[in-house]
Amino acid sequence: MQNKHPKACAIIAAAGKSSRMNLADGMSKQLLEINKTNGKTVIEQTVTVFNSCVYIDEIIIAARNEDIEKIREIVKKANLNKVINIIAGGETRRESVFNAVGKVRDYIDFIAIHDGARCFISHEDIEKVMLKAFETGAAAAGTKITDTIKLIGENNNIIRTVDRDLLWAVQTPQIFSIDLYLSGLNKCGDNITDDCAVVESMGHPVSIVECSKYNIKITDTQDLKFLEGQKNMRYKTGHGYDAHRLGKDRKLILGGVEIPNENVGLIGHSDADVLIHALIDAMLGAAGLGDIGEYFPDNDEKYKNISSLILLDEIAKIIKKDYIISNIDCTVILEKPKLAKYKKAIKEKLGEILGIDIKDINIKAKTEEGLGFTGTGEGIAAQAICLIQERNI
Repeated sequence: MQNKHPKACAIIAAAGKSSRMNLADGMSKQLLEINKTNGKTVIEQTVTVFNSCVYIDEIIIAARNEDIEKIREIVKKANLNKVINIIAGGETRRESVFNAVGKVRDYIDFIAIHDGARCFISHEDIEKVMLKAFETGAAAAGTKITDTIKLIGENNNIIRTVDRDLLWAVQTPQIFSIDLYLSGLNKCGDNITDDCAVVESMGHPVSIVECSKYNIKITDTQDLKFLEGQKNMRYKTGHGYDAHRLGKDRKLILGGVEIPNENVGLIGHSDADVLIHALIDAMLGAAGLGDIGEYFPDNDEKYKNISSLILLDEIAKIIKKDYIISNIDCTVILEKPKLAKYKKAIKEKLGEILGIDIKDINIKAKTEEGLGFTGTGEGIAAQAICLIQERNI
């Protein structure tokens, strides 16, 4: 079925001079390789994400004159079929974007302006900003300021502390109704650092959408060090499974949360929390550190009726010495009770112990339609997958 969303063109601003990079022979940062294995460049990585976004209908790249042919070759080789034009940028960002907007086709409703050097942008963030722009007419990616901000005077002396709750770092994409943007271009000056200022000059509000803090712009040599760390970072995944029999006069504990179930719960040496047991095995598996039984044997009395949250905390401390826990995905297989209204509480319990955002935790519940021991109500099973990354940057 054809999508009914407004038509959108991504404008990739890639005409900067890369003066702060100190690259040899006047090389553009857009042509730096970010993956030595496949030779993918900064500009290719950036355009690839937009090319595969369902809300983007076409792409225009504004580049340095001397880079146009190289980028054209990259686009052709990578089959980036939504790129309809690669044009020469101007001396300023405003000129480059203005030149690109002039090439946008008549049927386009929205433009999504993005820095070519923000090659870590994700599908999720593009789509969040796009949907907000469709709703309000103007939206931009951004992140909350988490550092303490100081106002500095002469000799770099602190004048006062600025309220960071009101401060955001604005990123790209910045997405606007094309009619609104064109109206703003006639009112703003040349000295703008982002395109929100164009729409702000109209008095039109721009909605800020919280996106990933890793959506950085490759600007100087420090960013290259971050880039190098990204290239060398190792990710590992692990899978866990657990099952327990149901019995009377037991509490049903799943993900550290007590679930009302008519005095019927899981039988085990500990609290028999199948979700956490599967998660522990997934974490240990990802790190290559064995399984839950090696750490908490079921014949050790000190683990009798223990909360599995305590066990998870112990394993999390071991894992986090060498790894960052990126995200987890868990499936609980049971006939009843329904878990929908308990998922948030489970995520909060797990997030607190693992030290990760609840957005990086997914909990699913499935029935097996009367099949097997879970389908007949004899027991409950759980599966978990965990992604971790080495602490090497």
